[in-house]
Amino acid sequence: MNPPAASTTGTHVPSVTQIVWNWNNVTNAAGYKWNTTNDYASAIDMGIAITKTETGLTCNSNYTRYAWAYSICGNSTPVTLTESTSLNPPAVPIPGNNLPSAAQVIWNWNEVIGAIGYKWNTINDYASAIDIGTSTTKTEIGLTCNTPYTRFVWAYNACGTSIPVILNQTTSLDPPASPLAGNHIPSPFQIVWNWNTVSNAIGYKWNIINDYGNATDIGTSTTMTETGLICDTVYTRYIWAYSTCGISSPTTVSQSTNAITCPSYITDSRDGHNYSTVLIGCQCWMSQNLNIGTEINTPAYQTNNGVIEKFCYNNSPEYCDDYGGLYQWAEMVQYLNGATNNTSWNPVPTGNVQGICPSGWHVPTDNEWCQMITFLDPDWNCAQINWQVTNAGGKLKSNATYPNCYPTIVCWYIPNTGATNSSGFNAKPVGIWTVGALFCNQKYYSQFRNATELSETQSMTHSMAYNSTNVDHSPTSKECGFAVRCVKD
Repeated sequence: MNPPAASTTGTHVPSVTQIVWNWNNVTNAAGYKWNTTNDYASAIDMGIAITKTETGLTCNSNYTRYAWAYSICGNSTPVTLTESTSLNPPAVPIPGNNLPSAAQVIWNWNEVIGAIGYKWNTINDYASAIDIGTSTTKTEIGLTCNTPYTRFVWAYNACGTSIPVILNQTTSLDPPASPLAGNHIPSPFQIVWNWNTVSNAIGYKWNIINDYGNATDIGTSTTMTETGLICDTVYTRYIWAYSTCGISSPTTVSQSTNAITCPSYITDSRDGHNYSTVLIGCQCWMSQNLNIGTEINTPAYQTNNGVIEKFCYNNSPEYCDDYGGLYQWAEMVQYLNGATNNTSWNPVPTGNVQGICPSGWHVPTDNEWCQMITFLDPDWNCAQINWQVTNAGGKLKSNATYPNCYPTIVCWYIPNTGATNSSGFNAKPVGIWTVGALFCNQKYYSQFRNATELSETQSMTHSMAYNSTNVDHSPTSKECGFAVRCVKD
């Protein structure tokens, strides 16, 4: 009789350290033997079992085994059995405390039991990852400050590779240095703030308070011109340098605006006439009415003839000598940009209007009158038209009152309410020239014209009255002749 046929391989059941070997039944076989080597003589007799559980194996390893069928007639040739034990990867590393700086991150993770090493990568790709060995740290340099980064770490051993742990970290801020103050350039109403360039800064911010959040972004400029300031006043401002890596601490800069220089008097080089002056707030005003030009007698009008012309009250030269001339609006501005008493200038001037004032002085605007009165009375409403309750009128008026001054100078009619002349402006009731060639209001009102137009035929004036401390702010006909005060440029 013949020996049994060789068995055929079955479906093995592998695990990490074990394989359950399986083979198929053979007809006429009385039993089976199994061995780790191709040696029947030393093989283990399995009896009639067609399975063998082998333990103590190594994970992720290939194994080859042999099985024979036998009977009283002999033994078969061996069937070769092959199988691999399963993978047994280590656990996923747990993130540690990373140590960031501006251009570097020291990546850290915790040790994994059973791991024999670790790999690290900037992308989720184990194949191209850097083998760190048994270290649980990786120092990465050359990074960009204030930037988030994501990295990947795997634990590995002979039995496999863990899934990656994802590490996240943002590099630190690396703010630029604080700017150093430069040489500021003050003037009475303006400061040009300057600071030095800061290395690595991409821009600067500036503020009047220590608040970066709403500071003005200056861009790359290292200068900031601040206007609308008050003369002879100390200002403190704040400057920051910034970059993509952060914001510097603020630089505190301080500067005083210049004081206004106001001489006690000036001499008009055109005719040698002297005018006393007074400093009111941040403005240097004449404290006398302007008296320049050739007198013309009414009913003649002042004209654009290249000669400065004036009216004297009641056509009496002595009134001009003592109290100044009376001027129509167009004559006062010297017909600038085509201006007349019935048409507007074109274009509207953007700077000071010298008009009939001496060199270095100009005809005040409505806004400049507003500044002066607001200095005397902070509650003054510059936008209000007509008479307004205030104590400023008393501060502007001369305190010379009839009959104490009669007849040597023009005085205010009684009661000259509240007159103190504490401002030094010395407003006197010199009267006006009206359309129709009439003179009026002497002793009762002091009325001053300014350069601001309201319409083609009207300009703004300010007036004080004998019986009030109030001030009138009203439009009047350009054709009327009013007193003029000049203010220093």
